[in-house]
Amino acid sequence: MTVTAQAARNRLTAAITGLVLVFAAFPIAMVMSGADAASTTVYVSPSGQDSAAGTSVAPVRTLSRAISLASTGSTVVLASGTYHESVQVYGKDLDIVAAPGADVVLDGARTLTGWTAADGGWYVDGWTAEYAIVAASAEFARTSGDMINPAVPMAAYPDQAFLDGAPLAQVATRGELAAGRFFVDDAANRLWIGDDPAGRTVAASDLPFAIYFNKANGSSLSGVTVRRYATPAANMAAVRAYADNISVSDSTFEHNAYIGLSAMGKHFRFSNLLVRDNAYIGVHGHHADDFVLSRSTILHNNRERFDAGHSGSGVKVTTSTGIEFRYNYVADNMGPGLWTDLSGINVVVVGNLLERNLRSSIMMELSGFVTVVNNVVIGSGTTGVRILETNDAEVWNNALYRSQREIWVQDGPRTDPSANELANWDVNRVTIRNNVMAQGRSDSEALFVADDWTNNRSAWDMAVTSEQNAFWLPTGSTARLSKWGRSPDSNAWSTSVTQHRTLTRQDSQSLFSTSAANPYARDAASYDLRTPTSLTSGVPANERVAAALGIAVGTI
Repeated sequence: MTVTAQAARNRLTAAITGLVLVFAAFPIAMVMSGADAASTTVYVSPSGQDSAAGTSVAPVRTLSRAISLASTGSTVVLASGTYHESVQVYGKDLDIVAAPGADVVLDGARTLTGWTAADGGWYVDGWTAEYAIVAASAEFARTSGDMINPAVPMAAYPDQAFLDGAPLAQVATRGELAAGRFFVDDAANRLWIGDDPAGRTVAASDLPFAIYFNKANGSSLSGVTVRRYATPAANMAAVRAYADNISVSDSTFEHNAYIGLSAMGKHFRFSNLLVRDNAYIGVHGHHADDFVLSRSTILHNNRERFDAGHSGSGVKVTTSTGIEFRYNYVADNMGPGLWTDLSGINVVVVGNLLERNLRSSIMMELSGFVTVVNNVVIGSGTTGVRILETNDAEVWNNALYRSQREIWVQDGPRTDPSANELANWDVNRVTIRNNVMAQGRSDSEALFVADDWTNNRSAWDMAVTSEQNAFWLPTGSTARLSKWGRSPDSNAWSTSVTQHRTLTRQDSQSLFSTSAANPYARDAASYDLRTPTSLTSGVPANERVAAALGIAVGTI
């Protein structure tokens, strides 16, 4: 399903406005500017000349030339057009922006001509990626490691080809060539396609990345589309923001061969982005403290099906403190939607709409001090919200529908004595409040699961507490209400709220319904998931929930 950015934002607004159990209005996230004031402005246009001065009447032709002319604190303004470049901003603060109303594309692919028909296919001679010429190699570096799914080995190859803008699938041998496929013959320096190129536009990616912000503290990027870069793992992403105080806004990242946008450093503000159809991860952060992703649309990432258990996902941020995901639409990613891992500390996940992500839509793994509030999650492959080997988690005011599990709290065997004390990699103190867990699928394990895959700790040992939630299992549903770990005894399964309360000693004030229609939404068909006015119960917001929402402590 193709969803435009605007349509996605409309759905997000409808879904989260006044959510479950009389939730509060949401604050608006602020976006940092790259520099307080630009000292100069350099203008770029595809019709310009690199020998020009870079003024508005005499623009340079390439972004590369503009960056070399610009002094720190400058603004680089791009006119409408396509720029086929890989550039580095090193050691200076630059704002790279599209001119008002301009359609600016940084494109890592070039159009191929001069095709020859042979043996049911078509080839072009002399195929060598421009980056490969620099690297003195005829091919892009292949990715290796645990992230490669053995069932999809071609994901390791960053080569990309497009027919009339649509991606072709790469095959490993000439014999596999067919319509919709392409093959790179490195030995013969040829690129083959299985479709007649006559009257069609064929392009192939020949650049590894678009922009590398390297020690470029305070820089920003705004208003551009970054697409079709054949990024090897060594280059990480089409745009690398490896500096402090970086802002990226109002931009699109699509059809890049590895990661769309990657961050490393401190103080990131990524907002109003459309990130779709990237081969591995849409947005990535590592050692990226104070990382905020807001009001963005994240669709169809991990399209090459890298191992989703390793890291293929919509968004993944690791080993970082101060992570916020606010008001994003995250859908149809072939892996988790929003994911923190490996000591994600002080994580806030607020007001997002997530649909049909392959694994857990919200995945908090090996993290600590996590607050997951006011999200809507529908139809996840495995779990709506998963709290895995994570401590001090507050899961409040979420509406969770039609996943294998709506909330799953799980402990495991991993420990790390050197980890930050806020993320000790043990489940401890998980609070489940004011959530709707509803409409389990036919393959559902249970709406609510709390267990330990090593069978060493019970859910009580993990200090998992659940209250003032609302469970809905329509009559005829085969899903169970809960699975509760009781190690060393066997797990307890519940199909009714009475059984659940008896076996778990939780949810004494929670609601349970088997009605045919959703009793906990005003109009679920139109995404109006606000609680009916007749339902007024709910636990007042504690300090962390109130801080995440920008409301007073004690507000219901």
